[in-house]
Amino acid sequence: MSPGRLQSGRPEPGVAVITTIAIDGFKSFQDFEFAFPSGPLTVLTGPADTGKTNLLDALTLVSRTLTDGWEAATVSSPRLAADALLLRSEHEGRPRTAQRMRITVQALVPGAAGPVSVELTALRAPDGRTAVLDTAGSGVRTAARTGAAQHLIPLDGTGALMDTLREQARNWRTASGDAGDTASLLGRLGPEAAARLDADLAALVHGASGVRAADGRIEVRMAHRGWVPMNMMSAGALRILGVLAAWHTRPGVLVLDGIGEGLHPKAAAELVRRISRRLGASSSPSQLIASTYVLDVVNALSGGDHGGVVVIEKPHRVDPAQQTITPVSVALPVREPRPEEGPGHCVRPSRLARMLTAA
Repeated sequence: MSPGRLQSGRPEPGVAVITTIAIDGFKSFQDFEFAFPSGPLTVLTGPADTGKTNLLDALTLVSRTLTDGWEAATVSSPRLAADALLLRSEHEGRPRTAQRMRITVQALVPGAAGPVSVELTALRAPDGRTAVLDTAGSGVRTAARTGAAQHLIPLDGTGALMDTLREQARNWRTASGDAGDTASLLGRLGPEAAARLDADLAALVHGASGVRAADGRIEVRMAHRGWVPMNMMSAGALRILGVLAAWHTRPGVLVLDGIGEGLHPKAAAELVRRISRRLGASSSPSQLIASTYVLDVVNALSGGDHGGVVVIEKPHRVDPAQQTITPVSVALPVREPRPEEGPGHCVRPSRLARMLTAA
């Protein structure tokens, strides 16, 4: 089994989860296949600038293209700009841009007879750097009956399956955590979820006892201060509230980039402890995909079980035939090596601790 190709068990039937992702030619990925660990938790970790956020960007690009279209997706964020998507390498000392990119996300979707695959293909435009959607090579595939040929449903296709898929895919994008997004999420809270969020906020932000949102404005009730506009709170408090709002309003997949980062260590540890205790509960997301380079956050989320922890590294891949050198992201499980394995198939827990301590 090569680096970047991880195997996992099949999730429970009927649960809305992402099972695999394959990426080629997108950002730092080349011939990359990844099966998400079984269970509700995937923690992407490793040093900075190895591709953790790039992997989440791939999910976000597929999500936004499904729900809003390619043009809207590629202007929604600088990270998804059409001139920032294609893999870059070096050829004889000169930069080279990939000719095409492909992202395939496979998921179990409620109501579907089997796995559903979303395939997104883009080609390099004549300008040499911009990616343009290949509509003929993009679409949705469903599990075919025995002997029947699979057909590709266009990304803008209609019908009950596509409606359900788009609804589910909205959760594949990384939770932004900005004030506008957080206010929108808070507006969707039911009474029970709002009460749970208030309790979490009180435990994580000193003096806080409630939150409300109206017309895009967020206010937090603080001891001895009353209702305080969110823009008068600390950046850490806004980050905590953004995570909690996403956690309490997304029933399916929840994608968090840099969870716990930028917070006081005690607040970060308590935040991830609360999340890890509730994973898999009926009122919580069915699958959490989170990235971090903070060792204490990894340990608090995983509870010492590294089965859901994946290290993203970025070695340089040399292709003598093409005379190219390409920094590419690979995914490695955290475990002790097996007797028959050579180097580079996993990361020992002791090495992970040293790696993140140094980071």
